[in-house]
Parts: sequence; C-alpha cells; structure tokens
Amino acid sequence: RSPLENKIKWAACAVLLRDHTSGFRKLLSTILDLFKRLDELSYVISDGEALLLLPYLLDKAGAAKLHFKEEILAIFTLVTTKKIYPSQKFGPVCMKVLEKSKSNPSRPLAAELCSIA
Repeated sequence: RSPLENKIKWAACAVLLRDHTSGFRKLLSTILDLFKRLDELSYVISDGEALLLLPYLLDKAGAAKLHFKEEILAIFTLVTTKKIYPSQKFGPVCMKVLEKSKSNPSRPLAAELCSIA
C-alpha cells in the first residue's frame, strides 16, 4: 500500500464517522488540501484510490446540510477540473452511490454528477 492509499482510506473512514459540525468542516478542509497538493504534484489518482473515497464523499454530499454539500461539490469540481480524477472516469463512483446509498438525496445527486461527467 502506498502512503497516499492509507491517507485516502483514513479520509473515507473519517467521512463515514464524522457528524459533528466542526469536525466535519475540518475534515473537508483537510481533504481539499490533500487534493490541492495532489494537483501541485500533477498526480492522477487511480480508479482504486478514487473508489476508496469519492463515493462516500458523494453520498455524504446528498445528506449534508447545504453549506457542507457546497464544500463537497467544490472538492469534486477541483478533482475533475484539475484532472486529479478525470470526469470521464466517474461512472463507477456514481454507480456505487446509486447502488448502495441509503440516502435518498444522494442518488439523484450521483445521477446528476454522472450526467455532467
């Protein structure tokens, strides 16, 4: 395992466990910083790395309060516009949310993201 894979796994676990407002805000800030750093390094995450975090983040966006949803979608915009994970490859990320999400608002959000991608 790469050190990046471990950080991505940690972030995914934290996304699933964080419900406290200030903790979740800090977590999103940390994830945004991680992707900004990957952009600086011109790093493109693999499909496996993407599937470790992005579906859970997208699922959380559907259930999150509006300001958190906007922050999460800003992360997705950074990831796709900077080509950290190209939008053309988002199909499996969205399908995971569409198939497994227990949050009703997350599924239409995933479908919308995939139709844009």
